[in-house]
Amino acid sequence: MRRRATPKILTEEEQTWSAIDRLREFEDEHVRLFWYSEVPGSGAPERLMVGAVQAAANRGRDVRRAESLLMEGLEAYERDDIPTLHRLTSQIFHELERAPRDETSPYWRFKRMSGWNDHEAAVQFPEPATVDVFSEDFAQRVEAGWLGQIAGGALGTALEGYTTEQIRRTLGEVRGYVREPNTFNDDITYELAFLKAFASKGYSVDSADIAAQWVALIPFGWSAEHVALQNLKLGIYPPESGRRSNPFAEWIGAQMRGAVCGLVAPGDPRKAARLAWIDGVISHEANGVLGETFNAVLTSLAFIEEDMHRLVRRAVQLIPEGTEYHWVVAS
Repeated sequence: MRRRATPKILTEEEQTWSAIDRLREFEDEHVRLFWYSEVPGSGAPERLMVGAVQAAANRGRDVRRAESLLMEGLEAYERDDIPTLHRLTSQIFHELERAPRDETSPYWRFKRMSGWNDHEAAVQFPEPATVDVFSEDFAQRVEAGWLGQIAGGALGTALEGYTTEQIRRTLGEVRGYVREPNTFNDDITYELAFLKAFASKGYSVDSADIAAQWVALIPFGWSAEHVALQNLKLGIYPPESGRRSNPFAEWIGAQMRGAVCGLVAPGDPRKAARLAWIDGVISHEANGVLGETFNAVLTSLAFIEEDMHRLVRRAVQLIPEGTEYHWVVAS
């Protein structure tokens, strides 16, 4: 191609530097969002960089060096000093990535599962139950599962990011939709990407298959998913994509997409949990992945367990004891 190319002398108007200006504008707006944004469905305020530092502290890291940069960043945001924001965002992620362990943190008292084999060995999964996937009952349950997710998302998206006290003060007791429901949200997006990979590979699907669908279908992520997508685009595949430079790796992004793994493994919580694990490690680790396996197991068991209280107890028993996630849900 290079050898065949003949020189073109471009006019000022024909030169393509304007594309760089558009990219700069996008990157500048992106870095602003790290320092202040409003939740798309609710308008609630958030500061993702503050959340990143807090998340790393919750994960047992000494974040004092990163924390010392926050106020400077907030001040730069207020005066719209974008070069400083870019610099500080990079520095904070750097400090969080190398933050030493805080040995006084309760986080280190809990067990960590190093992979699916650890999880599988730590609990006693029941034998799979027989579910007639060609029956009308199965079809109705799957439909109800999707409707439940969509309805919950439509209600929750409108209120996401506000405290219980402020919701009650403003709206009183919420007994239904607070506005005309909007069913678009990112929870379902990642489940559809999973299904795309599952439709092709079935139960042999792996993390790389699902990750490839993320890159192909999902243009933009937030918090843990954003970091994972950036890693994937650089060829950093799971589980490293969920760990590297990702202070959000134990947030709830994986948990929100776990139900689909239970829907495709009805009555088989082991299979549901394994699918959730390979999906979860694309963007999360530790508690973040256990959250997805919990929702997957809960959904899988719902096909064979009618009693709600017993269903939850059975799902809790399939989360490894000694982990922080088990300690929280068992309480």
